[in-house]
Parts: sequence; structure tokens; C-alpha cells
Amino acid sequence: MQPTRLGAIALALALIALAGSCGKEDLYEIPDSPYPLVGRLPLPSINESVAVIGDYAFVAAGQAGMHVVDIGNPAAPVLVKTVNTTKYGENIKVQRSFVAGEIRDIAMIVEGTEGVTTYDVTDPPNAVTFNQGTTAVDGNGMFVLERENPNDPFVLFVAESWKGVRVFESSPEFPGLLAYGGVFASTNGYAMGLAVQDGYAYVADDQMGLAVLDARVLILDSVVLVAAADTPGNALAVALWEGHAFVADKRQGLSIFRVNAGETPVPVSRIPLDGWCVDVAVRDDLAFVAGYDAGLHIVDVSDPARPRYAGNVRSSNATGVALTDEGLVLVTDEDDGLLILRGPAFADRTAPGGIYTLSAEAVGASAVRLNWKAPGDDRYFGAAASYQLRWALTAIADEAAWAAAAPVSGLPVPAAAGSAEEFTVSGLTPETEFHFALRALDDEGQLSALGEEAGALTFPNDTFLSGLAVTPAYGDVAQVFTYTVRYSDPEGDLPVTHDLLIDGIPFAMSYVSGDHAASALYRFEASLAPGAHSFRAAFDDGHGHTPTTPLLQGPLVGEVLYTMGSPAGELGRDLDEVQHPALLTQLPIAASEEVTQAEWVALMGALPDDSFLGDELPVLGLTWYEAVAYCNALSLDDGLAPAYAIDGTAVAWNREASGWRLPTETEWEWLCRGGSATAFSNGPITDEACEDPRLDLVGWYCGNSGNQPRAVGGLGANALGLQDVHGNVMEWCWDWYAGYPSAVGLDPSGPASGFLKVIRGGSWFHLAKNCRAAARETAPPDSRLDFVGLRVVRTDFGN
Repeated sequence: MQPTRLGAIALALALIALAGSCGKEDLYEIPDSPYPLVGRLPLPSINESVAVIGDYAFVAAGQAGMHVVDIGNPAAPVLVKTVNTTKYGENIKVQRSFVAGEIRDIAMIVEGTEGVTTYDVTDPPNAVTFNQGTTAVDGNGMFVLERENPNDPFVLFVAESWKGVRVFESSPEFPGLLAYGGVFASTNGYAMGLAVQDGYAYVADDQMGLAVLDARVLILDSVVLVAAADTPGNALAVALWEGHAFVADKRQGLSIFRVNAGETPVPVSRIPLDGWCVDVAVRDDLAFVAGYDAGLHIVDVSDPARPRYAGNVRSSNATGVALTDEGLVLVTDEDDGLLILRGPAFADRTAPGGIYTLSAEAVGASAVRLNWKAPGDDRYFGAAASYQLRWALTAIADEAAWAAAAPVSGLPVPAAAGSAEEFTVSGLTPETEFHFALRALDDEGQLSALGEEAGALTFPNDTFLSGLAVTPAYGDVAQVFTYTVRYSDPEGDLPVTHDLLIDGIPFAMSYVSGDHAASALYRFEASLAPGAHSFRAAFDDGHGHTPTTPLLQGPLVGEVLYTMGSPAGELGRDLDEVQHPALLTQLPIAASEEVTQAEWVALMGALPDDSFLGDELPVLGLTWYEAVAYCNALSLDDGLAPAYAIDGTAVAWNREASGWRLPTETEWEWLCRGGSATAFSNGPITDEACEDPRLDLVGWYCGNSGNQPRAVGGLGANALGLQDVHGNVMEWCWDWYAGYPSAVGLDPSGPASGFLKVIRGGSWFHLAKNCRAAARETAPPDSRLDFVGLRVVRTDFGN
């Protein structure tokens, strides 16, 4: 029989109220849950919270970190991976990032005083840490606020106990990085959980009850407490639904308030519930309340003024709850692991995501080709049901312009979110600028938001140029770049000039093939100097027609192009070492050895650390800030312009300075490899641990160091003459740690801010796998580690 949503009778409510929050009446029989238990997975941990994306659940598992559970078959969930987190996983949220059509799923875990750490769960069985984190006083609940445009950062609100609420923003360019702009606000109590809607944060405050913060403007001193309403108990979590806030109120059950922007919340009802109410989720007029030792409560809140008890699923100590569109209710239990309930699917109230990847290109006098990435059904999940495309001669910037625009038929059926799609609009007027906007619909008829339009100018019926392009898009100074363009002239006139302008300088293109009346191919080939270039074509048919193309950007050219990261099969490889092309426009000059203790004392005085002493030993135990200070001091001593402007912990790099500095991560790996493509500069890795014969020749590590650092320069050098690039001590790099950017860039140097700095190279303390050229490690910039030192570099300006 199909489960139905049952409410407790009025007598039952009266009996519960008389008995108190933990009392029970022998005359009252708790109704069966409309969402019965269908699956259970014991987990080897204390389980605090759960989040879900697709067929995977993610459990904040206390000291165990994060469990990844396959729930594709709800009756038989499977633990597929456990990720060891920094400290203690207390609360978890998972967010889909869909920047430029590329899907990236990010798990965020509150770890108390360790703040929020982030994990790449795009491929859940292979979840891996981003090695990123945030500051925090004592983090508890979280809420993720999505922006309509996925290219904009999402916002993470963190309930931080007595501190109140702290606000972070994601970095679309560097997934997993949560930037803190100094925005926080006190709730005058003890913030435990929160939900955000229409610019206001509703905070479950253990002491204050339900507090309201104005969060419409996310800058310091603009996010402020504007209202509060006490609850009978201790407010621990809150969910929003249909103009009401539902507060898990510890021993006092579920408290319900009517809320409206910044107004004071109005109490409308309360339903006592057994146990300690610690978490709540609301969907389709049902509140699901984790009641700790009372299990999961289900409350019918279709009439918030008269909530009705709808059922219960008992467990040892239910701590968290999450819902799926398909009607699954996931419950974490401290002792029982993960419980899965199943009932009727929830109503689809989520429209497809807006299309912000649309591009348009004229492909003739009467045709424009459109390209985009499919947005998905429920925002950026699944596949939408259909598309609506419209065109106009003016910008389609709002709903009125959309309504007035002309519809286009014959569109393709939407593919899965993130898929590349293409469609050509034909029958257009020559030499006319057309504007296009595309939207997606789901099976419920919900229309996506109006995304970004795209426009293109169709070709004239007379002389025109089309299809200007350069290949490849990037390369080094030895690369020959090929530029092509098509020329058409109705009269068949040959062009008297056929120039390609690279960075404004004209070069004659050569005829290759084709009919000049229909389409003739012209080409130009050249090597280019390092840098970012631009180009356009300008022809003249000798009869007053002088077509030109728009200015295009590219290619990117480096002094060197090399493959950074490790191949999939490399022994000891971590998932944050994704292979990608790296371009350097200026090559660094590097010291052949790591800075020694004698060199440090001569310039700076006292050593930063005395764990291991010896003039020829590498200096170690220094912070990143001390490393950049040493670079500046060495520059001044050598008569060079210091590379850094240092103001406390604010360090700015002057890239035009001639002085000594730390290498970027991209420079470091290039220097380490010395032209090799293997794990070590002298060959591939053969043992992950402490018995690699190749590493024995070039690096001090756990297999040959005697468990201590060794004098610099004692082992073999790489092809660039650099020693100790593998092992001895790890070396500070300039970059804040982040996942590698998805687009190729020149001289990448990491994100503008972060939590951890990159350290490279492995050390006397590490396994062989940590000493590989591609291995990435991190440390806070103010940390002192007796296996971290530095190597100085400077930019080769050719003088």
C-alpha cells in the first residue's frame, strides 16, 4: 500500500503536551512513519550530520572524518570511501559548482575550532581533500546560499557559537577555496544553526532562540542583528518553509514562527517531541526532526498553527537529517550509522538552471551557430525536458524583452547537465546583428531564469571574412602557430591586401585553396615571442570593400611549455596532481642548493629553529613570512631590488623586481624536473615507501637520511644542476594552495588568498612518494616544521 501522510489526533497532541517533551502516555500509540525505514548502514564512527548529492550521501563522522556512501540502492547502502579530515567532522554541506559549464561538487565540513575544510567529491568514490580551510572560533551549523549565476561565488554562512555568524565566499576559479572578507555578526548568544532566505539569515541561537540577521549586503558592519524571538528551550537548528521558521528546540520539541524579512519572528505554535531535537529539515509540509535518543520524528506542518504528529522511526541517537527529491530521508545516528527512509517523492519546486554559457557565431549571411552547456533539470542536476530559444534585433536583457522576442523551433532535446550543445539558426537577414536568449524547462513546466544573451552579426552578401582562428591556442617559443581565415567576394575579386594583424603588426596571409567567390582559405604561420597575443584579419578587394574581423585573443606563448602534474598511473600519485600544460614566460634562476644554516645566520642572525644544528645543514623550521623576509634581505645584500613589499602578514610581490624570491609552484616543478617527465628527475618511482633505489641517488628521505636532515649538496644533481630538489627539506613556494585552474594561463601563481601555502619536494622525514616532482603538500604560512626550508630564485630578465 502507498504510504500516506498521517497526522496524530487532537487527543494525542493533548496527551503529549500534558506529558511534557520526554513523557509518553500508555493510551497513545505513536503512528507508523509515512516514510518507513528501508535501509541501514552501520558506520565505524560517531555520526553527526549528513548531506546528499545524487546517489551519494556524505556523513560528517566525528574523528573518522567524512564517510562517502553509495545510496543508489537505498535498501543496500555501501560505504565506498572514508576521508580523514583535519580534526572532527561535526556538520557537512555539499554544493554543486557549475562554472562555465564545468561541474564540480564540493563538500564542506565544519570541524569546530579548525573551521571549515573542503573536499572534491565530483567523483565520490575518489573524494579528495582540497587542502583548504577557513578560520573559525567554534563552528557548528552551515548554510549555502547559491547565486543565480553559477559563475558568481556561492556564499557559505557558518554558525560560530558565541562569535555569531561568519560569512565566506567560494572562488569559482579555484574550487574548494573559501575566501573570508572579514564579514561576521554577533547574535548576542550562541549560534548553532541557520538558514538564509531573501537576504535575511535566521539563526537558531542556543540562548537567544531565533535571531534574525540582515544579510542583504555582505560587508562588515552591514550584516547586523535586527530581530530575535525566544524559544522555550535551546534552539539548535532551523529550517524555512512557506514563510515560517521551524526550530529544533532541544528538549522542547519543534517551535514554529512566522517570519517576514527583518521583522521580529512571531511564535505560532509548538509541538512537544520526545528526546533532544537537534536537527530539522522541512519539505512538502512535513518537518523531519532528528530527536537524538527518540530517533526521527515526522510532523505534519501543513497548518503551522496546528502541527500534527505524523510518525516516528526509532534509533539509538539520531543526529542529522537530509532529504532527496526522490523521497529518501537520510538520518545519521551516533551509534546506528546511516538510516534510509523512503516515502512519496517530494514535489519538484526547483526550476532548471539559467543558461550563462551561451555563445553565438555567424557562419554565413543568413545563419548563426549557437553553443552552450546544458544546465540540468533541478538547477544543475539531471537533464531538462526542453528548450525555448528566442531572437531579437536588440538585447534580450529582461522578461519584457524576452516576451517580445521571436521564438525559434526545432531545438534539440536537452542533454545531461554540463554537456556541450550546439544549434544553428538559419533564415536570417544578411549583415544584421541578432541577439539570442535560451532557457530550459522541466517536466513541471518550470522555466529557468533568464541567463546571459549572446549576439552575432551575420555576414553581408558582399565581400566578407569568416572563421578566423589560430591553432594551437598555446605553446612555447619554438611552436609554429597557424592562423586561418576564409574570404568570400560575390564578384570573385581577389584581395589586393590580405593582412593578419598580430598585436597590431600586419603580416600578409597566403592563399591556400578555394573559390574566391564562394570561400577561399588564407593562412599565415609564425613563431611568437612569449606573452599573451591578439589578432585580427583585414582584407581589401580593391573595389572599396575592406572587411575586417573582430579582435580575438590568443595564443598564449611561453618561454617554455611543460606538462605539470603526474600521470594517472604514477606510483604514489595523489588526486590533486592533475596533469595540465604550464607556461612560463620568463625562466627563473635558482640557487643550486637549499639555503644553509650558515647562510641564514650570516644574514639574519639567530636560527628560526634549533631542532637540528649544523652550518651545512639546510635551514629549517622557518615560517613562510620569515622565508620572504630572508629573500628581501639577500636581495639587498646582493644589490638587487627586493621582490616583496612586506607589511606584517600582508606580502605583495613586485614581479618586475630583480631580487631573490620564492618560486611559484609552477616554477618549482619545472626546476625540479629539469626537463624530465618522470616522478624523479633521474627516473620513475619504484617504491612508495623507503626503498627506492633511484631516489637514494638524488634525495635524502626516510630510506637513507638516518631520520635527520643532511648537509646540502651531498647527492646527485638534476639536469639543471640543482641538488636536493627531492628530499632533505621541503621548500616554501609563493602560492596559496588550491586545485589547479581549469584554464591554461601564463606564469600561474595561485589564488590571491587562502589558508595554506604550498610546500614542495619532500624531506628527510618523508616517504619516497612525497618526494616526487609532482607531489603537493601544504602548511599554514605561520607554521614551523623541522622538515621545511627554502630555496631562493630570481627572475631571469636577460641581464
